[in-house]
Amino acid sequence: MKTRIVSIILLLLLLSCSQPSKKENNSEYTDNATTLYSKINSETSQLNFTNVIKEDVDFNFLNYTYIYVGGGVAVGDIDNDGLQDLYFVSSMGANKLYKNKGDLKFEDITNTSKAEDYTGFSTGASMMDINNDGWLDIYVCKAGSVKDDNARRNLLFINQKDGTFKEEAKKWGLDDPGYSTQAYQLDYDKDGDLDLYIVNYRYDFKNNTTISAEIQNQIEEITSDQLYRNDGTTFTKVTGEAKLYNKAWGLAGAVGDFNNDGWDDIYVSNDFLEPDQLYINQKDGTFKNEINSRVDHISFYSMGSDYADLNNDLLPDLITVDMTAESHQRSKQNMASMNTENFYKMVAIGYNHPYMANMLHYNK
Repeated sequence: MKTRIVSIILLLLLLSCSQPSKKENNSEYTDNATTLYSKINSETSQLNFTNVIKEDVDFNFLNYTYIYVGGGVAVGDIDNDGLQDLYFVSSMGANKLYKNKGDLKFEDITNTSKAEDYTGFSTGASMMDINNDGWLDIYVCKAGSVKDDNARRNLLFINQKDGTFKEEAKKWGLDDPGYSTQAYQLDYDKDGDLDLYIVNYRYDFKNNTTISAEIQNQIEEITSDQLYRNDGTTFTKVTGEAKLYNKAWGLAGAVGDFNNDGWDDIYVSNDFLEPDQLYINQKDGTFKNEINSRVDHISFYSMGSDYADLNNDLLPDLITVDMTAESHQRSKQNMASMNTENFYKMVAIGYNHPYMANMLHYNK
């Protein structure tokens, strides 16, 4: 018995000697770490912006699940001075445009630039050269449960090349009335000008747990994603013609040549039960959803996507982000919706293999 006790004590001593304490590990990490970024306060940068969200009896999380899906920032050089300027989007407040003065200092030029926007519920913004004149314009996406449908129409601020902008979304045919999340430019027909893909979402949140085998090949004006073809002086909606049938709770997209054939493709991240879509360009003005043949699994509640060549093989790799919790314990506690029966039901009707996790897809 004494021999056994002595053996156990010796074993514990060996284990304690072989593993450094958490304090030692943290100290060693801190000593060897290199600071890559440091926080710059608003007093120094002069960036003073708050994303305003106000809930009331008529508009709140209970009757509009995506009330907190909004805000954001667009980055681009609006005056061609070589410095990146910032356009901040407020869900229910005023959007702001900041000019980069250099040395990470900015100036609020919202009023003088005439790019102010106080209307509706803003969800995102993009800086892009819509009219191909070499100057970046600003496109603002709108959504929300608003009383006036016109307040949900997207806005387009055309750069006047003199420090000011002019709102011309209707003139260019881009005042989309849908529940928009974000807009992306691409040259899907390789005619040399940039077209526009808008990710929209459904507002019937009560149906977000319904599994349906019905093929969604109908396009609705305010809930389906939309593709606008650039015709030079205006844009034409060609969603049906291009066979893009995403009518889901789309929260993000990514545009890139995912099959390395020289043509722009589209990836859409869809929330809730609707699966993500990977639209491969068919080179004839149409697209085909090839998500099931291109990836083995997808994020369940897909909320964002991006791509880059992560392994330097000259092929674009793709990442999607889910509603992933910070800890392993929290991730398990929040997996109530991932029950076995529903999982295999979704797989059986062609929903791919959805998991509540971030996904990194290496391009082969």
